[in-house]
Amino acid sequence: MLKYQVRTSSRPSAYGSPSSSTDDTTLTSRSSSLASLNSVDSANSESDWGTLKVYTNNVKACTDYKTIRISTQSTTRSVIETVLSKFKISCRDTNLFELWMEVTTKANGKAVRTILRLDHLARPLELQRCHPSHMSRFMLHMNSEGTLVRVHDHNISPQTMLKYQVRTTSRSSVYGSPSSSTHDTTLTSRSSSLASLSSVDSANSESDWGTLRIYTNNVKACTDYKTIRVSTQSTTRSVIETVLGKFKISCRDTNLFELWMEVTTKASGKAVRTVLRLDHLARPLELQRCHPSNMSRFMLHMNSEGTLVRVHDHSISPQSNYKSLLLAEETTCREVVDILLCMNRKEPDGDYALFLTSPEDEAQIPSEVPLMPIALMCQPYHKIVIRPVDTV
Repeated sequence: MLKYQVRTSSRPSAYGSPSSSTDDTTLTSRSSSLASLNSVDSANSESDWGTLKVYTNNVKACTDYKTIRISTQSTTRSVIETVLSKFKISCRDTNLFELWMEVTTKANGKAVRTILRLDHLARPLELQRCHPSHMSRFMLHMNSEGTLVRVHDHNISPQTMLKYQVRTTSRSSVYGSPSSSTHDTTLTSRSSSLASLSSVDSANSESDWGTLRIYTNNVKACTDYKTIRVSTQSTTRSVIETVLGKFKISCRDTNLFELWMEVTTKASGKAVRTVLRLDHLARPLELQRCHPSNMSRFMLHMNSEGTLVRVHDHSISPQSNYKSLLLAEETTCREVVDILLCMNRKEPDGDYALFLTSPEDEAQIPSEVPLMPIALMCQPYHKIVIRPVDTV
């Protein structure tokens, strides 16, 4: 069962010289006999072997082609899976990929190139043998009409929870050239399976290591990037803390920082850059390995929506009256205590807590409660104080 879509191109081909054909033809066939490609009948033939050269630069940058060994019984789907496995791209939906066959014929003394989109049940090696040598070739193409699908897999991977906000930028990026995409998309997922980013499933995989390049010029001036070594189990939060540690920025609220992943794809021959804001529990190294080399990168970004909160710390630092902290909305009291102890270079020799005080009374703020909403509701006579719990 073969299905072909025949195209003739009047523009320069990405795989060869311009076509001189000016007409379009469509051929759809449910048989394995092709009138234009001679009769292909392999139902009763014995399986033999040969090589197929598949051009891949439309799928993986900086590559030209892959030569694979297949049999006459090998289908288009098996050819696609073989090529993707050679690129170590095993977590993509193979239905997004197509195998095109370019056939060269002559008409009125001129070369005419016709492009056939092969059905997944077609047999490329048989089709190649129906033509003279060097008069046909195969190109791997990725369809741009995929759709993002959210799949919840916490039943099989309880420890995995990813949340992504997908954005496409139409302005110039500080990390690269402008995006050619003009639409915005949002994806929030508790699963580790992404249709656009391939399927990420590391629940049963062993932890291995790799390097991440994090672009940092949006956080620290006069820097370009930092290269760090992380494992596949490293989360976004640990990556952020590692980069801030390299810059010796240990007294900042890490919740103010975000890790963005820029993914480059192609649509209609143009580069489309999509920016994902990674959740703190995402695993960047796993996500990086779902894409071809140099088709994704990570950027550290500081959120500008922080709020200044005054915390009186004279109980742990007599020479100080208070500290003004820039905090994110979700930062808890426990995290604020850790920041204050770090700023005062004080080792936690006891249990510290935050207290909301007034001239008449005071109350301890639970450690798991976010501090910023409480600070916004405080009156001028209220104070937020840090001190050891045993002094209450």
